[in-house]
Amino acid sequence: MRWQPGDKNAAVASNLTPLPINGEVFFDARDSDKTCRISWHPDQGAFLVSIWRGATCAATFQLPRADIAGFLSAFITQLSRPDDLEAKTG
Repeated sequence: MRWQPGDKNAAVASNLTPLPINGEVFFDARDSDKTCRISWHPDQGAFLVSIWRGATCAATFQLPRADIAGFLSAFITQLSRPDDLEAKTG
């Protein structure tokens, strides 16, 4: 779930550390206290992906610009798989 101003998770989002201007917050479908933040850092030429539990950052991952296309391709490939194949492997 992606946070939108005024949604039911707005109170949770207000407790988070502010994001850089170029960032997004996504809420875990299983636990609204857990979020994934994605922010672009042009000075480093990388996306920073961080996992948060409430106001605490639990982990970070830096994805260099050169790897972004492969990362997105992996998402698209997985989304295009037939549902019955996903049920067998998931």
